[in-house]
Amino acid sequence: MLNFSPIFLLCSERSGSNLIVRILDSHPQLCGPPPSHLIRTLALNMTRFGEPQTSEADWQTLLEISAGIMNNQLGIWREPWDKASLGRAAEERSVRGIIAAVYSSELRAHGKQRAFIKENRIHLFLPFLVTAFPTAHYIWLVRDPRDMALSWKLSSNHPGDVRKGANVWSHDQEGFRLIYGYLKASGRIHMLHYEVLLQEPEKKLTELCAFLGVPYTANMLAFHNNEDTRKNADRISNWENLAKPIMAGNFQKFLKALTAEEIGYIESLCATEMIAHGYALTATPPPLPEAKAAMAAKFGKQNLEAQLRDLGPEEQAIRKGRKAIIDQINALPIELPH
Repeated sequence: MLNFSPIFLLCSERSGSNLIVRILDSHPQLCGPPPSHLIRTLALNMTRFGEPQTSEADWQTLLEISAGIMNNQLGIWREPWDKASLGRAAEERSVRGIIAAVYSSELRAHGKQRAFIKENRIHLFLPFLVTAFPTAHYIWLVRDPRDMALSWKLSSNHPGDVRKGANVWSHDQEGFRLIYGYLKASGRIHMLHYEVLLQEPEKKLTELCAFLGVPYTANMLAFHNNEDTRKNADRISNWENLAKPIMAGNFQKFLKALTAEEIGYIESLCATEMIAHGYALTATPPPLPEAKAAMAAKFGKQNLEAQLRDLGPEEQAIRKGRKAIIDQINALPIELPH
């Protein structure tokens, strides 16, 4: 068994995930690399990679794809990878072996002991995680879906309007709630609300550190002074606020920035999970079919290429490179026993 026990983040996109990663990365024992999407991409395509344990060709394909993912990163990683170096670092010829090699190497480069990993849509591949990393811990960070959907709408690299953001939040939170139910008795999952973190950062981070078994340190609230954080904030448009201290009032912006129709749609779709998390509805939301019909009539499909044109050339190139890798994976045959 590999000696690798990470901490995984359960969080919808545009919900403070990069903030909590940078905060925990500022702890002297914890390493929070920028999101790689390595685990999600590999875990969701296990049936395309053949038998890397016994087939050299399949192993080389898996190494090539994994190195390609790591060489098309939006954030800055300290360790470069190619097929040869990744093959040497992996303790076993498997997806799990590659993941452990990549994150363990980054831990050593930072002189830290434990990895804090952000991956989107973890509920889709939880069986892989609990099997591959049975001692892992999980942090569930939740944000008001109306602010999340607003942030999604304003983001240049998240296609779709508030409808897409709200749908992602709804599906994610239902899945995360199931994970919480599975893991809470084990003591390996901790819930945190974004808005409370902003208002009571020292208290909430002290509780979080106790859950992880590490001492709280004030360095965590100075995350914005970290050199890697500043470099990433300069590099990626969506990360610019990471170069600033915690913004205590950065919530309920939806009240001024979204229309009543948009808020009604989000609340219609997300009401069950919102109430479970203690987010008050602004009014009685319209029935979901009516809300969907009204929004569909008002908003057209957004063009992804048009959105990408709003990004800088380096970020465009990285995102196109990542898409090419996904296309390569999708071209591989799915292998199932007959």
